[in-house]
Amino acid sequence: MFVLTDGGVNNTEGIIRMVKENIKYSRVHTIGVGNGASAALIQGCAEKGKGKYVFIQDEENVAGKIIELLGAAMSPVITDFDVTFDEKVVECISPNPKSMPYILKNEPVCVYIAFKPDF
Repeated sequence: MFVLTDGGVNNTEGIIRMVKENIKYSRVHTIGVGNGASAALIQGCAEKGKGKYVFIQDEENVAGKIIELLGAAMSPVITDFDVTFDEKVVECISPNPKSMPYILKNEPVCVYIAFKPDF
């Protein structure tokens, strides 16, 4: 998804929260156009939407920045991620790999494994 805006909104935090709560299988890339674009909105939506953002100032060449966003949007993701383990020795794994709908290319992933006390 691409969000294009030339200004600000009255409820920046609410919009960013909405992006975070509804971004299961997609990414949100944002484009701020002109000098009045809200940096908090543009950067916040892209961050919570696992996307990239660009700012395009008045009379700036947009082609290179749009190509950069398109490259990020077409970047491959890992969608079938699983961790197998011996249930006799592992208490739990966090985060649960099944709760991760995808992993972005070059995105660091930390998985914590808690072993049973008698292991």
